[in-house]
Amino acid sequence: MAALFRQAEEDHLQSHREMQSWVEHRKSDAKGHQILDCMWVYLYKFDKRGKFKKCKARLVVRGDQQAIGTDETYAATLAGRSFRALIAIANRFDLELKQYDAVNAFVNAPLDEVVYMRLPPGRRRSDKVLLLKKALYGLRKSPLLWQRHLTKS
Repeated sequence: MAALFRQAEEDHLQSHREMQSWVEHRKSDAKGHQILDCMWVYLYKFDKRGKFKKCKARLVVRGDQQAIGTDETYAATLAGRSFRALIAIANRFDLELKQYDAVNAFVNAPLDEVVYMRLPPGRRRSDKVLLLKKALYGLRKSPLLWQRHLTKS
């Protein structure tokens, strides 16, 4: 499965290149800023019948390393009970519901602060860091930035 996960990593990094999620900088450019680590999260994806479909890799920032500031980070989410009530109402009145899936959702939202990250494991160079341009998974503020971006559109 190693080759499948390596390909999943490459596919994920390609999507970040297309979204222009970051810019590579010299490490000296980040002087005075915290440089966050990152890690790979791996998943097996299965179809409806439980049959293996593919391997997936996602690069996540170690947001737990971020200094806790005074910035707002709260993003409202729909509670399970509220969601079930909404579905019940739609069913009762024979309404149609549509579901949308935003691929790599957080990465669609621009980042509003300076955040540096190390290069991904397996691709690190001691003299380079990444200046994040988009809200990556793992950052404390990413859910809020995604919610604001989605609300604007």
